Amino acid sequence: MDPKKVAAVRDWPVPKTQRQVRGFLGLAWYYRRFVKGYATMAAPLTDLLQKDGFKWDERESTAFEVLKQQLSTAPILGLPNFDQTFIVETDASSDGIGAVLVQNNQPICYFSRKLGPRMRVAATYQKELFAIVEAVYKWRQYLLGRRFIIRTDHRSLKELMQQVILAPIQQKYVRKLMGFDFVIEYKPGALNQVADALSREYEDEELISSSFMTISQPLVGFLAKLRVENETLVELIDLNQKLDRGEPMAEFRRENGLLIYQDRYFIGTESKLKLLLLQEFHDTPSAGHSGVKKMLVGLSALFYWRGMRKAVEDFIKNCLVCQQTKYSTQVSGGYLQPLPTPSAVWEDISMDFITGLPLSKGFTVIFVVVDRFSKYAHFAALPSSFNAHQLAEVFVDTIVKLHGIPKTIVSDRDPIFVSKFWTQLFKLSGTHLNHSTAYHPQTDGQTEVVNRGLEQYLRAMVTDRPHHWVRFLSWAEYSYNTSYHSSIKMTPYQALYGRLPLSIIPYPPGSSKLAAVDELLIERDRLLQQLRQNLLAAKNQMEEKANLKRREVEFQVGDKVLVKLQPYRQLSLAKRSSNKLAKRYYGPYEVLERVGKVAYRLALPVTSKIHPVFHVSILKPYLGNGSEEATELPEDFQEGQPVEQPLAICDSRFVLRNGSPVKQVLVQWVGGSPQDATWEWVTDFQLAYPSYDLEDKVVSEEEGNDTSVSLDQGRSKRVPVAPSWHKDFFMG
Repeated sequence: MDPKKVAAVRDWPVPKTQRQVRGFLGLAWYYRRFVKGYATMAAPLTDLLQKDGFKWDERESTAFEVLKQQLSTAPILGLPNFDQTFIVETDASSDGIGAVLVQNNQPICYFSRKLGPRMRVAATYQKELFAIVEAVYKWRQYLLGRRFIIRTDHRSLKELMQQVILAPIQQKYVRKLMGFDFVIEYKPGALNQVADALSREYEDEELISSSFMTISQPLVGFLAKLRVENETLVELIDLNQKLDRGEPMAEFRRENGLLIYQDRYFIGTESKLKLLLLQEFHDTPSAGHSGVKKMLVGLSALFYWRGMRKAVEDFIKNCLVCQQTKYSTQVSGGYLQPLPTPSAVWEDISMDFITGLPLSKGFTVIFVVVDRFSKYAHFAALPSSFNAHQLAEVFVDTIVKLHGIPKTIVSDRDPIFVSKFWTQLFKLSGTHLNHSTAYHPQTDGQTEVVNRGLEQYLRAMVTDRPHHWVRFLSWAEYSYNTSYHSSIKMTPYQALYGRLPLSIIPYPPGSSKLAAVDELLIERDRLLQQLRQNLLAAKNQMEEKANLKRREVEFQVGDKVLVKLQPYRQLSLAKRSSNKLAKRYYGPYEVLERVGKVAYRLALPVTSKIHPVFHVSILKPYLGNGSEEATELPEDFQEGQPVEQPLAICDSRFVLRNGSPVKQVLVQWVGGSPQDATWEWVTDFQLAYPSYDLEDKVVSEEEGNDTSVSLDQGRSKRVPVAPSWHKDFFMG
């Protein structure tokens, strides 16, 4: 028999602890049916697993050697049959890897290897992948040219060949497996006993018991402090005295002056070291602010104290970083408070903007106005740099001349709607402006839905000609108003005019009588009555459905809360990756008063530029002792998202765009280094930051830099950055 096949078992070191005995017996037990008299042969070793029963003598040593001999000789090891499928079972531990080549549940070869210093500190995924590669190469003479099965207890490796591998070291391992035909199967660790035992052959018990010392940084003197507590804390003194008196203490023992419970260091209930351990296993980079389950697994493997689970849960629950950065799994707070049902056409309206569109005939914005009763809508194109006075003129020309002054208007808190001019205009006309609460535009949900439909229509119509969207705006309005609306169970056109729109195909003229006109008016009144009933039913249905996913939440004046910044589409030029990793919640801030049924006014910093009233659904209670300082809100926001500001123009160039030279500028952003600067189209930059004096910046930079390179040279040196609107609007 080839000695190399059984070297992993033959050279198995003599166990020194119960843990190591248990590992060896796990391997032996798996193949017990091939060993005659296994139970009798292994009895001296199984006796070592009893409490206080570890005593290695000649009897145990003989049983160990005989069992190794039986496991590494025929009939244990089978001969390979190349007409049947080979199975490679692998596993990795903290110090080694192990594998067994199997056919028909009978081993053919064993393999194990000790890990080097670099691989010992590698991630579990990398160790398990390394074990697969080493085993496959070890037995490539059996595996090349035929399909075989790899079994591992690491579930994520099951889809190895279908995953996107980014890490260079992982790409290296995958390349080594490219010439083999295999499928990976997941086998739970409890069933993967042979490979698991082989991988743990090299584990050092002392290294395992002290592994916590290298979790993130050395805990200098920790064991010394724990030893002092064993001599000073009443709870630990009593336990030590019971051990001294020989009283039965299940699972307790003492080593080097430290209490050990179930092979873990026992920490006293009043120990001051608990906080240090909680911080070490949660706050450090290696812990990564993990959840309760993951933190408990790591902590309980080395330490134990009474009430550990509750201590971990409370620590994580009160962690400010976790409260600010993690997803909230609770349903939204605050039941839906729908707006009153309107009673007549064009008395109650809602309005909003669609911004960030490509320049089309001088326009980049769409002004959307919707009648809340009939759902009839008007769309108007606006330039990017409009003010409140210009908007009022468009409003009069588009809405007032056709439908008169409305009684109420629902809008979001766009700066244009809170300007003094706009507010004064509505005050003089007697119109009530009903703002959405900050960062909760669902208050104006009707217009939000219309916006999505309008964007979808324009996307479909303009396709590869995004700069022609103005041509289709009137047709988009006609298409929307003549389309069936589920909440009113008719088209907005029919709700407003009491009849269906005329067909685009000319209708043959007919005679009109007074009776027909009278009948038309009666039918219109009937439609309006039916419209009111449909709107009321739709509102009740919406409220009932929405409240299924909501809960009642209330705060008291003086409570501390955290505020969530809604991840709406960022319309600034630079859609930066930092927003992806930004805090989800800011605060804590104090509740000053309750506004209505589901909104609260908060004590924001005096430098804050946002409205201090927030919907309850984006607030959550702050948990902690109140010692943490409130997180400063970013200075600038756009649709509820921090907007990065340009710091300097570093360079400029011309690149070919659709065959024509177009200018770009290299922008350094506030808070970023020059190396993080990005190339932006000048036209898009000016639209996003109209107040930024771009020309002066470019000229001053160009005077000191030689940017007179050819278009080909400029294009080859840097890759143009696609404008943000192109991906967000037309590709979404």
